[in-house]
Amino acid sequence: MESILKLPRLIKGEARSETAVDAAELSADIKRVCKRLEDVRARYDLAEDDELIESLIYEELSLKARYSWLLRMAREKGAQKEC
Repeated sequence: MESILKLPRLIKGEARSETAVDAAELSADIKRVCKRLEDVRARYDLAEDDELIESLIYEELSLKARYSWLLRMAREKGAQKEC
């Protein structure tokens, strides 16, 4: 999660604006989000507890929102947009 939120940079005072993200970093983030989406879907297929299923649904929605933002940024930067 730290790599997605860029917390280490914020803690060390090296914060960059979201628009300063480069194309290579965007492509890598897109691949990571796609992998996490696959993982969530696989766990969803195995989950039996109602609360766990609900948490996985919210996690998937969160990842989809992040993916959508990354795609928009990738279009602007000309980055690779595929999983």
